[in-house]
Parts: sequence; structure tokens; C-alpha cells
Amino acid sequence: MNKKCTKCGEVKELGCFSKKRATPSGLRSECRACISLKGFEYRQAHRERINFRKRESAQRNKEVKAATNKAWYEANKERHRATSLAWRKANLDKVNEYAVERRAAKIKRTVAWANREKIVEFYVEAKRLQEETGIVMHVDHIIPLRGKLVSGLHVETNLQILPWHDNLSKSNNFKP
Repeated sequence: MNKKCTKCGEVKELGCFSKKRATPSGLRSECRACISLKGFEYRQAHRERINFRKRESAQRNKEVKAATNKAWYEANKERHRATSLAWRKANLDKVNEYAVERRAAKIKRTVAWANREKIVEFYVEAKRLQEETGIVMHVDHIIPLRGKLVSGLHVETNLQILPWHDNLSKSNNFKP
């Protein structure tokens, strides 16, 4: 059985229409493709307004969203790990670009007066702790090299050793 879309005028199969109990046929008068196009056009026309509302909502619900994300991650660690690995393999160009940018930022933020021997000691100690505990350890910049609020330097006083999961969850954030 077929039905004619009131928007595009095409005759389509009933499976192309969403359900709507209030109508005699039990289906919407516009096909799903036309409804999708209508939504796309609306989002394009009101992009700034929609983005503003999304940002406001994200700010209001920051803690709730963080807790929800953390709970999902805890329940789906293996799934997250698998999808992350698959994305990295599929997007090596982006991964390499990020690594190059990070190395460049690190070089730019390494000052002449930095004690390179002490910096190396952090990396040696992180490796020793990793071998001793079996937990992957990262050398972290306390004040991120490319932070949103402030940017730190690659110097020995700005380094700390953290387990990998703590470092990755910290991201580029800095809380004084």
C-alpha cells in the first residue's frame, strides 16, 4: 500500500511515513525525508540561536553531564577502548597532526633556563614507577602547555607524574 506525501507530492510506501495516532491513517502526512529536510533547514537558519542554547545548557548542567559521562565510561570501558582504538587506526593523519602540534608547542614552551637534566629525571622516574607498579605513568604538565585559561612552560617546576587515566581525564584543564 502507498501514500502521497503532502510536502513533496511523491507517492511512497507506508514505511516512509512516521506514525501519528491522531490521524485517520495513523501516519503523518509528510514523509520522513521531507521532515528531515525541514529540520535541517531550520537548524541551518537558526544555527547561532541553537548553539547559544546548547552552550547555556551545557554550562547549567556541567556537573550532571560529567557524572553521566563518567558513569557511562565506567560501565563501558572495553567498548570505549575499542572504539577509541578503531578511530585512531582510521584517522592516523589526525593523530599524527595532533602529535606534531603537541611537540611543536612543547618546543616553543621550553625556555633556555629550563633544567633539562631534571626534566629527563621526571621521565626516567615515570618509567621506573611504571615498571614497578604495572600502571602506565605519564609525565603531566601541571599548567597545560595549551590550556584554555593559561598556558604553562615545559620546565621542571611544571611537571608531575600521574597514572595515565588521571592525566587523560585532566585533559587541558587547570584548576588553581
